[in-house]
Amino acid sequence: MASWNDSFLIGVKIIDDQHKKLFGMVDEFYLRLADSNNEGPIIMLVKGLKEYSRIHFSTEEMLMEKYAFPGIKSHKASHVSFVNQVAVYEAKLKGNGVLMPMEMAKFLKNWIAQHVASEDKLISAYLDKIDVKKNYM
Repeated sequence: MASWNDSFLIGVKIIDDQHKKLFGMVDEFYLRLADSNNEGPIIMLVKGLKEYSRIHFSTEEMLMEKYAFPGIKSHKASHVSFVNQVAVYEAKLKGNGVLMPMEMAKFLKNWIAQHVASEDKLISAYLDKIDVKKNYM
């Protein structure tokens, strides 16, 4: 499982800043798992992560639409899948469903790292290909 490092940079400042925040939120989730016997803070972190991921995904999707990124449909589907899975975990935390919090933490960290390293890097490569000056975004 990866924590934020510069290998995840895609060269679009707003997206990179949001990625750093998402990684930080997942790191905080791990810390809370180790620190807390109370699910309340964990539930609040999951809610915050779900809300912030929607903001981030909206930012990415606007960028992809603006520059006619050819992989937008599958990329958006990946975002929807993530939000849906987080909602399932959130419901289990709030209800009587059986959930292993570490399972959720691993899912979050792995999904975000894999998504940024592979799918979001494709956006970066596409912007380079069409000669968009990413550092000005």
